[in-house]
Amino acid sequence: MYMYFCMKHFPNISNATREEEVSNEGKQTRSSEDWREGRRIVELDVLATGLRACLKCGLPLQLGHTIDIQTYGLGCLLKVQCFNTICMHVNSVPTGKRHDRVWDVNSKLATALVHSGLGERQANSFLSELNIPAFSYKLVSARLTEVGNVVEEVAKESTNEALEKELAAVEQKKGTLVVAVDAGWQKRGSGRAYDSKSGHCSMIGPETGKIINYSVRSKECRVCSRAESRNESPRKHACYRNWEGSSKGMEADMVIEMVKDVQSKGCTVAALVGDEDSTTIGRVRANISNSIEKISDRNHLKKILGNSLYSLKKNHPVLTVKIIKYLQSCFNYIIAQGEGNPEQIAKDLNALSKHPFGDHECCSSRWCKFLSNPKSVFKSFPQGKPLSGASLQKSLESVFEGYAKNSLKLSTVGSTQANDPYEKLDTYSSRTVTVLRTVLIIIIWTFL
Repeated sequence: MYMYFCMKHFPNISNATREEEVSNEGKQTRSSEDWREGRRIVELDVLATGLRACLKCGLPLQLGHTIDIQTYGLGCLLKVQCFNTICMHVNSVPTGKRHDRVWDVNSKLATALVHSGLGERQANSFLSELNIPAFSYKLVSARLTEVGNVVEEVAKESTNEALEKELAAVEQKKGTLVVAVDAGWQKRGSGRAYDSKSGHCSMIGPETGKIINYSVRSKECRVCSRAESRNESPRKHACYRNWEGSSKGMEADMVIEMVKDVQSKGCTVAALVGDEDSTTIGRVRANISNSIEKISDRNHLKKILGNSLYSLKKNHPVLTVKIIKYLQSCFNYIIAQGEGNPEQIAKDLNALSKHPFGDHECCSSRWCKFLSNPKSVFKSFPQGKPLSGASLQKSLESVFEGYAKNSLKLSTVGSTQANDPYEKLDTYSSRTVTVLRTVLIIIIWTFL
């Protein structure tokens, strides 16, 4: 009698393919009242499909008949009871898509954490303000492992492709492979102390401006540290701990690794553009080849000049920040204009020590406007007037004479400016997220 009633009054659902929804992500079951509270991230198409028909009798379901909710990170299953009094089947209706029993929204969450640099606490604080249920570290850790494997594969493909393009550009100019390298740390060093737990380094091809290699060092792993504190063996996991030395020593080691990796692909690195740290180039030459040249970075040279001028400011208060920046700009312009011409650079740098005091006899019209217009004023100087004081002039002469003596080196400078946006990865995230974020930046950079 029951079967006859169902066949006559209910639609045929023999072809229904939707199965009961199951998930392997830790659930946080809510009571029947909680589903109406707060907000959820919902894919409308998936929800509409789930409410289309009862799995048992085929009649449409109503969202208002939800009796319970099971939360899985940012995804959830709604327990919707069929309104048919004969059926009363409780259907599991998902609010989003899944892959291999994993919610897509949780995988997207892991990618978002990597991209933004946020950690679990910061992301949960953000969600709480939106009244969206928080997620657990255990859940996002599993999804980071899933996302990380894919992201790292794509990053390797991207850097290999960028290297091929750089080599093609170098070959077209019949030149040699010169690369710019620069490192960054999650915690910035003071210049006297470096104690960051992780560091990252990029290698960029100047011809294309693309990242052709990268390296990451980490002194910490949460899983390993927890196991060590309990005198236990760590569980099987993706461990990113790969450094035990000093934080400062990370840079040289990463550069060596990148140069070796590039050369293992049949490419010869002729020169490195980098900061004035002699340790890195010394170790590269000792471990790889003495023939690798070192090219100074104009941005670091400008910074070093600034440090020298700021140290003079203690004894010469008239040397304001505006004046120092003006002298740095003149210095940069002289270096840029004198590329390949050390004699010109030496002459202009010696003139630069006299220029601020109104002595333009040795200046060049390429950078000194007073030669064409003697009535010009110094916009960055107090009241537009030139500086005065024999002691200050002597100090500036001493600074610029030191650079003039190295004019040959200054005539072939390069730039690591392209590395800067990549190096600024200051983040609240864990070491794992830092490593994956580094890799994700490389992928994004490839398509810029």
